[in-house]
Amino acid sequence: MKLKDTKLIIGILTCPKSVDRKRAVLNAWANKIPPDVRHHFIYGKNYQQLCDCHTFSDIHVDVPEAYEMLAIKMYEYIKYCVDTYEFDYIVKVDDDSYVDVNKLLEYDVEGDYLGKECKSGGGGKSLSYHIGNCTDDVFNRPIVKSHKDGVYKFCAGGGYILSKRACLVILNSINRQKLDQYHEDYKSGDPLGHFGFAEDRTIGSLLHDSNISPKETGLWSGTKLTSREIPLFCSFNNSIYHPIDAQLMDRLRTPQLAQYHIGAHST
Repeated sequence: MKLKDTKLIIGILTCPKSVDRKRAVLNAWANKIPPDVRHHFIYGKNYQQLCDCHTFSDIHVDVPEAYEMLAIKMYEYIKYCVDTYEFDYIVKVDDDSYVDVNKLLEYDVEGDYLGKECKSGGGGKSLSYHIGNCTDDVFNRPIVKSHKDGVYKFCAGGGYILSKRACLVILNSINRQKLDQYHEDYKSGDPLGHFGFAEDRTIGSLLHDSNISPKETGLWSGTKLTSREIPLFCSFNNSIYHPIDAQLMDRLRTPQLAQYHIGAHST
C-alpha cells in the first residue's frame, strides 16, 4: 500500500532556536504536504515564549525544551497522536531533513518500523554526536556503551516510519516515569541511561524488546560526511535526505541531491 493511501501523520522534531531550519522546511517542502495529511512541528513546553515563527501546525508536548529530552519528547508526541487521531503511520523527520513529499507519498509501505538501519554499539561520532548540544552539561560527554549495544538495530533519527502498532508497542513497553528515571540513572553513571535522551536508539531498543526490527529502506551517501552540503543518508525511494543545512535546503532539490552517489559505502 502506498503511503498516500494511508492515514498519515508527518512529525517534524524541532525547537525554538531552530527558526532558520523551520523557515527553510516551510519554504522548501512542508508547503507541498496535501491538506489531508496531518503534519506537526513538535516543540516542548513554553515554546511560545521562545519561538518567533509560529504556524497552525505547531504542537507542544509537556517536556522541557532541551536536546537531552528528545527521547521523551518523541515518546510524548507518539502518545499525543495515539490519544488524539486515527492514523496508520507516523513519518518522523528532523528539521534539517529534506523531504520530497510527492515521492514519499508514492512509497509502498510495508512493516511497522522502517528507515535507514543503524547498528547499536558503534563508536566515534555515534557516541559523541550530542556533545555541546545538551542543556545539562552532565549529558555533554560520550555515551558509555552498555550490554544492549550491538544487540539491537535502530533507524537513523533523520527520517523513519512507525506504524500504529509500533506506536502502541512503545507506549505499552515503557512509561514516562521510567524514561525520566533514565535521566537520573545516567547522571549516576548507569550506561543504560542514554536511552533517556538518545531518541532514535530509544525507539529502536524498545521495539527490539518486542521483536520489532527495522526494515531497511535507506542508503548511506557515497561520500564521507565532510560538509552539510552532502547528505549522510537517504530513505524511502530517495524521498528523505538528511542532514541538509537551512541555507541550502531552499535551493537543493531531489535531482541535485541524487548526484552524491548514494549507496557507495556503508557504515
